[in-house]
Amino acid sequence: MSLFKRTYYRAASLVPIKLLTGFTQGDLLLPYHHLVSDEHARHIEQIFPYKNRRQFIKDLDYLLTHFHPIDPMELLQVAAGGTTRKPRNFLLTFDDGLREVYDVVAPILEEKGVPAIFFLNPAFLDNRELFYRNKISLILDKLLSHPPGQAVAGRIKEILKLEAADAAAIPSAIRAIHYRNKELADRLGDCLELSFDDFLTKERPYLSSDQVKEMIGKGFRFGAHSMDHPNYKLLSPEEQLSQTRQSCTFVKERFDLHYSFFSFPHEDAPVRQEFFDRLQEDSSSAPELLFGTQNQRKEPKNRVFHRFNAERPEYPIEGLIKGILLYNQQKRLMGGQDVPR
Repeated sequence: MSLFKRTYYRAASLVPIKLLTGFTQGDLLLPYHHLVSDEHARHIEQIFPYKNRRQFIKDLDYLLTHFHPIDPMELLQVAAGGTTRKPRNFLLTFDDGLREVYDVVAPILEEKGVPAIFFLNPAFLDNRELFYRNKISLILDKLLSHPPGQAVAGRIKEILKLEAADAAAIPSAIRAIHYRNKELADRLGDCLELSFDDFLTKERPYLSSDQVKEMIGKGFRFGAHSMDHPNYKLLSPEEQLSQTRQSCTFVKERFDLHYSFFSFPHEDAPVRQEFFDRLQEDSSSAPELLFGTQNQRKEPKNRVFHRFNAERPEYPIEGLIKGILLYNQQKRLMGGQDVPR
């Protein structure tokens, strides 16, 4: 995080929360995470940070002190133009269907009586396939723990099409691998003698269907997060619709759900209004609620609720919340809080 952001969030944390929460009923905070863990998650820690149990519980206690947990089904009423029973609400969401939400997160939330939505990628459910960005993290972890010799480094540069002397650019080039050239991660794994299949078998990084069913039985909600987590800005409009509809239908039918929720993978900003208009043409496969990542901005027209990243371990949630609320108050005064498409 940049020095400016660190300074901003630190200053925002000093503002009394009552000055920033002039919420009307129906407004809510939407923090999102991927996992919570005290362990070194090799398939995660090289691509994004995450909080440990102590940090997460401290954040949760702050939320419970100043806000009310809301059941996801109540959002359907809000999306239809209604209000919630209480002002100042929050709803936790977790993306990617990682195993830690079963091992670590769900027990904490169950103990404190806090609902949540967990978003799944059907391709990764039951550990059938490893997300290409998780492969990237494992590759970078291997390079850090076991620096390659000259011959292996040369093959890596060939795969990444780097100049022979450009060894310093290897980590950046690996991080730059994306959905359209994700086969590069498999080639690098072979080069480094990394078996992604063995990792899936031994580590079981994602939820199983049985674990999902158990969590549903405890009252937690589930939604879709695309089929295999592409960045929508790299997809055609048809591919965007297909990824959304297929994943929503899969999750709803696999787990016999009477609702359908969807969160955009990576980011939703590149998605145009045409997508939302066409999505509603087939109500049987359209999610009832969608979740974006544009920091609490408003988009009632498309039933999109925008979340904010709450898993930066260097910051407690108080500073993040106050910083985002302060920013959105300024945007509201300038008429720029609503999301344009």
